[in-house]
Amino acid sequence: AFVYRGDKEDQERRIAKVMELFVSLAERQAQAAGSLSGGQQQMLALACVLLHEPEVLLIDELSLGLSPIMVQELLQVVERLKEVEEENRHFADRYLEVEEENNNLANLYVASFQLHSTLRMNEVVSIILEIVINLIGAEIFAIYAVDENSGVIAPIASEGLDVKRFPSARLGSGFDIVSGGELER
Repeated sequence: AFVYRGDKEDQERRIAKVMELFVSLAERQAQAAGSLSGGQQQMLALACVLLHEPEVLLIDELSLGLSPIMVQELLQVVERLKEVEEENRHFADRYLEVEEENNNLANLYVASFQLHSTLRMNEVVSIILEIVINLIGAEIFAIYAVDENSGVIAPIASEGLDVKRFPSARLGSGFDIVSGGELER
């Protein structure tokens, strides 16, 4: 922890984190390293390395010359380290997912505001196209509008295919998409 002496809070945080893993060392914190048992000295060596929060930890012959009880205790510490790292990885992944969801919601909010603040049909259609492309990820689609006088639903804008390739239909009759992306009535 000497390396981190300039930042007392960070030093204390690192020591507390390591002492949570090595309870038997925490109880002997005031004791000189030379007076510790071989297993405790091995734990102390591992604790010193963990103070630096390494990204990779290579351990060779961790149990050499130690009693079975000490070996078991050290293996439990190593197993707990693996669990903590897995939890951290899970939290980091979830944080990124939540951040992406928040970004999408913010974009949707902005697009929704733009949509509600405009009254011209071509601007509304442009914003809807942007929402579908950017937030939903669609590559080929059409936006339809209903002519209330004739009862016909017809494409007014599209992405990925010419708008003329999308069929019109009377309300209630519908149409299907068949293989190859072709549309038919």
